[in-house]
Amino acid sequence: DFFKVGKRDIYAKGAIYFDSGYVMVRNIVINHKNKVTEDYETLINTSGREYALPFNTTLISYSNQRLLLERDGKYGFYALKNDWITDIEYTYATPFCEGLAVVGDKNGKKGVIDVHGNTVVGFEYTHITECAGGIFLAYSEADGWCAFAKLS
Repeated sequence: DFFKVGKRDIYAKGAIYFDSGYVMVRNIVINHKNKVTEDYETLINTSGREYALPFNTTLISYSNQRLLLERDGKYGFYALKNDWITDIEYTYATPFCEGLAVVGDKNGKKGVIDVHGNTVVGFEYTHITECAGGIFLAYSEADGWCAFAKLS
């Protein structure tokens, strides 16, 4: 049976509506002894068919036609059309919001990438907020809080 994703945070974005024909759901399989045998997030299309994830990855979130995937504690992004946007190399990652995602590197610094994997804000910050209304904030000990505006 398919159930709504249990999380109620930024990572549940893909469970709110269909994006390019897919929505993120939680799949719980219960055997005849009423024991849970499988419990995982997946994408399904409007016919209920599951999207085949890349080998050995876990779906964390889905937004802007991009899958946020995890493998061995590292994160990367995969396009719905079956190609990698980034390697699985980030130590921290948020789903895309307004075409931008916050990601963290091995040194604990955060930056921002676009849906093509291009770095738009360098890895200089200890905290970066999610983009909302074209604005996001970033904090570094050297500069304090900085505001960024997304321009077209």
